[in-house]
Amino acid sequence: MLWREDHAAPGCRGILRARTHGGSAQSLGIACERGASDLIDFSVNVNPAGPSPRAVAAACKALSRIDAYPDRESLALVRALARAQGIPEDTIVCGAGASDIIWRLAAAVRPKRIVVCAPTFSEYAEAASYYGACVQEFPLSEADDFDVPTSFARAIEGPGDVAYLCNPNNPTGRLVDPA
Repeated sequence: MLWREDHAAPGCRGILRARTHGGSAQSLGIACERGASDLIDFSVNVNPAGPSPRAVAAACKALSRIDAYPDRESLALVRALARAQGIPEDTIVCGAGASDIIWRLAAAVRPKRIVVCAPTFSEYAEAASYYGACVQEFPLSEADDFDVPTSFARAIEGPGDVAYLCNPNNPTGRLVDPA
């Protein structure tokens, strides 16, 4: 989300230097001359009620191992997921959130051209563009409730093309019919 002065929310000053997706309620609160606690940031997938008590307890327990480097390959998690899903371990990639995986994918694949729905999560286009891809938006229509039409599959034309399809789409929340 990029705020420009002509699109700024009432009470906000000037241009906000923000990345394309949110996650900085504190910065937005300062720019809008409010406290961050007055805002709920719907641009990120976080719980506005805060972390669960179980997550806090697990984090506290993990502090006793703060002097050890983390398992960068997430071996225990990969093994558990592979076992639970009945799939090979080498088909699983773990990361520090979806954005990390999106950026790693763009770096590994280096597509020539990507197709993304519009609107959708901006990180796909940002990461691919950073690695040199031409980004083509496939506009979704409010008249069609922002559903992804079957013609989206035809938007991929040739070698080096990649299409990103969120299910459910972010920010519309619409599910894609698997047919």
